[in-house]
Amino acid sequence: MTLAVPILDINSSGTGFIFRNYNGGIQINNMTAGSVASMDLSSGHVILGWSPVSGSSVNLRKSTAAADTEIWESLGFHSGTNFSVNSIVQDSDSNIYVGTNSSGTKTIHKIATLDGAILASYDEGGSNGALYINSSGEIVAVTESAEDEDGDTATLRVFDGDLTRLRFYSGIVGKGITETGESDAVIVPNLYAMKQYSKALIAVGNNEVWYESAAGTMTELSGANGQFDSTKALTMVEAFQKAFIANTTNLQYVDMVNTKLTTTDAGTTALAKGKILKGGTSGAQMIVDFANAVTDDSAMTVYGFRTTTATFSSGETVTEIDADGGAVAGVSFVLSAAEVDPPHWVTWTPFGNDRTTYGRIPAQAYIIALYRGRLVLAGHDHYPHLWWMSKVGDPFDWLYDSTDPLSPVAGNNVDAGEIGDIIRAMIPNGDDFLLFGCANSWWILRGDPVEGGSIDQIDDKIGIFSPWSWCQDSQRNTYFFGTGGFWKIDNEGNSLQNLSFNKLPKLVDDWAVDPDLHRITCSYDPQRHGIIINKILLSDGTNEGYFYSLIMEAFYPESYPVNCGIFASDYYEADDPDYKHLVLGGTDGLLRYFLEIILGNNSNNFPAFLISQLSIISCAFKIISFAFSLQFLIFFP
Repeated sequence: MTLAVPILDINSSGTGFIFRNYNGGIQINNMTAGSVASMDLSSGHVILGWSPVSGSSVNLRKSTAAADTEIWESLGFHSGTNFSVNSIVQDSDSNIYVGTNSSGTKTIHKIATLDGAILASYDEGGSNGALYINSSGEIVAVTESAEDEDGDTATLRVFDGDLTRLRFYSGIVGKGITETGESDAVIVPNLYAMKQYSKALIAVGNNEVWYESAAGTMTELSGANGQFDSTKALTMVEAFQKAFIANTTNLQYVDMVNTKLTTTDAGTTALAKGKILKGGTSGAQMIVDFANAVTDDSAMTVYGFRTTTATFSSGETVTEIDADGGAVAGVSFVLSAAEVDPPHWVTWTPFGNDRTTYGRIPAQAYIIALYRGRLVLAGHDHYPHLWWMSKVGDPFDWLYDSTDPLSPVAGNNVDAGEIGDIIRAMIPNGDDFLLFGCANSWWILRGDPVEGGSIDQIDDKIGIFSPWSWCQDSQRNTYFFGTGGFWKIDNEGNSLQNLSFNKLPKLVDDWAVDPDLHRITCSYDPQRHGIIINKILLSDGTNEGYFYSLIMEAFYPESYPVNCGIFASDYYEADDPDYKHLVLGGTDGLLRYFLEIILGNNSNNFPAFLISQLSIISCAFKIISFAFSLQFLIFFP
């Protein structure tokens, strides 16, 4: 095989380029050097492609061993100065495939090397960046993101030998096509192009919900105003692109990703989770996530993920389709209004509020957690020792089924013959185990309670103060304030260790905490490698506390101004590094973080940490809970 090697760069006029191979020399003039593609043919010839300068119609040449002989000079309607040849590959039948930047007509051509005849063409809609032939003989082509002649937007397409498109993908970087020992195309994801998720801070308090509408900017979710009671116990957890809230009898959630549709008549065929809907006029499509009713003649609100750029319009008829786009008889309803974008405030019920098909959510709860894909609730006034879990992967299904390993389940933590202890906190350790912190005991659930899991008691004397008086470090060790002081549970869930016993033996007596008067929060700070333990007087924000250094294993007393007493906290892994901090919700409703400074009189330059108001993220109310809503909608080929 010949080897084409550029020996000399552009000449002084900018129009010359010299290639040389061991069969002879080739000099190509009257061309620009900015877009040159070359290909060594199995026949020993060299193919050159480029972007011609004004006055030339030659875009492709084939050499002979003897001289610079032009077998063909033009690609018909692709000749001229408006395009360049960007890539050339040859198949096993000695046909070549040429990729160009001539969007709007055709960008890929299959060409016979004998006479230059164009055998097939395809328009990718954008400039072709690379071509490759994989081990199956398929043509792999990468372009800028563009809509092709089949009407689909993509960055990578795979064709058969006649340039019939077989499949396509988005979010693939052009430089990801490389040759391996098996001569396959290696597709490397462009992480930035494929990133289709975002993070948003959600704060709750004073019967209001605020969410981060842009980096550092909090906006009130107006539909939630006054719809719950923040004077009562409340906890919140992120799951399934939503923030679920347990507020005694108020069980609700913030939907950060789904589109909302409304109708005055749900129709005769009941809707179900996962069905695909299509607008008869707009052509918009969505995958159903939740509906608040499914009964004929009933008003219905549907929440689902829209998969098209087209949007649903008022008055159009929405019907069900299958995964291939074919019509499915049954679901049909007329929209009473145009679609509404997220976020939404939604009352949390079984799907369609259909208790026969989807069971019953507990009537009340103030403790919530996510464990192994299940939403877990506890804190019922009449059954404080019980916990309830939804179906795996479905927070809207609570119908128990003994034959289904994914079934919802309920239970308690108790020795035989005894009444269970009052649950005060539920702390998941990933999907490995779930800790139950009770008034006077600790229990651990390992595995799934329906499929071979086990519940064991860790301790029968130590209790936790409240649902807010715990945190976990980066190694998933759990720390909490409870009976006898400040404790640690190792990340295997095997033992309890009292960290304050030798250093602050009178901590509990000195603080004299009362659940009706005080709130205790524990906040892990990964930047300062320690834990803030803060006791706040609910009536006025007066506070005191300690910083426990995980490095020094020591307690350092501290307090904050009254308006900065910590009601809620969490470390926010924000997309924008400017907001990646331990965020503290204060008595005055502002969100704050710590600012590291070097004190001027500190000769050793030890860092000191001052609390700094995060003024861009601020809410005029008392923060009582945080959640971090992650929208992760990444589709892989």
